[in-house]
Amino acid sequence: MRPIFYARNRRQPCRAEYGIVMFRNRLELAQAWIVVVWRRSALSGTSLYNAYDGVDSILNRILSAELEGVRLDCIRMFLVQDYTDEREQGPYHRFDAIEVPIRFNLRDWVERWQPPGVLQRLGNPFRRKVTWQAPSDRAVAGSVACSTDPNQFRSLKDDEIDALFDAIGYRRQRQAVA
Repeated sequence: MRPIFYARNRRQPCRAEYGIVMFRNRLELAQAWIVVVWRRSALSGTSLYNAYDGVDSILNRILSAELEGVRLDCIRMFLVQDYTDEREQGPYHRFDAIEVPIRFNLRDWVERWQPPGVLQRLGNPFRRKVTWQAPSDRAVAGSVACSTDPNQFRSLKDDEIDALFDAIGYRRQRQAVA
């Protein structure tokens, strides 16, 4: 786990940690999972769930520094909230996690990288509303601005959180039950 800093709602610094894990999916394609962990402490600041600009900043920095050139459809991002406070006493510890869909700015990608004939036109050509889609193998990390969509976050269950923790080697600070 490595530290990463982001700006919270009032542009004050906050700290989180992240790790990247490699997996193979059912089709034997390699995937990179970005797992960002926010721990509650006296100086941790705003939760990642409430700092959307901070999450987008973290995402873009990790994509350009660690995963540059990797297809965006092969990357998943997870946010984990560790509500355990080092000042707490007793066995109660709460963890929460969500999967964050990664979106890239299509207009930015077209302006920078779109070779002729790459975009696919979707929908009826005789209607006014036409959508465009870029082929997934040409949208890569570090080449285009990415963002997250807070309306499409997916909450993880406890067994999925445990699997994430095992994969990144994150150890929960659990107290012994007396």
